[in-house]
Formats: sequence, C-alpha cells, structure tokens
Amino acid sequence: MTWATLPQRLANMATSERQRRNILDLVEGLRDCPAPKEVTTNPYDGGVSCHWPGYEIATYDDRFETYEFEDGRTEIKHWPRGLDESVSPGLIAEARMFAAR
Repeated sequence: MTWATLPQRLANMATSERQRRNILDLVEGLRDCPAPKEVTTNPYDGGVSCHWPGYEIATYDDRFETYEFEDGRTEIKHWPRGLDESVSPGLIAEARMFAAR
C-alpha cells in the first residue's frame, strides 16, 4: 500500500465522514513515513486500522486507538479527538517512530 492509494481504498470502505476525515488528517501527519502495510475495517465496531509490523492505529469518529504488540503483550492507548481539535502531536510522534521501524 502507498499513501497515494489510501484515499481510494477509504472510498471503498463503509466509514462516516468524520471517521474518514480523521484518517486523512492522520495521513497528513505521517506522509513522510513508510505507508502502512495494510488497512482493514473491524467488522465488530467499524474501526478502520492502519497496520505496521508490531503496531496498529484504529480510527473512529471521536478517537484513535493504538496497539503496540511486543513479546506477546499488547499495549493499548486511547487518543481522543474533538471536532475542532488537531490530531494529537503525541500520536503523530509515536506513529512516526513505529512506522520507521
């Protein structure tokens, strides 16, 4: 997958406008990093996830969730996002670190 193909991939997914905006805003902060290996939709809660080795960002209407997989453990973090808020600089920094691995 490339960053350039992600918007078309999203167009084919069942997402709300706000969720799609959150994903695209996240992408803007990560464009100079390696693109995710895969993008999936969770059939249970509708989250759209970008996957890198050992790391995942799930996107929802009002938040992001990150999952770090290491040594059989999963660390989960929640990153709220209000309507008029930017994507958390902490989330962008963390995602850049994992995407660059």
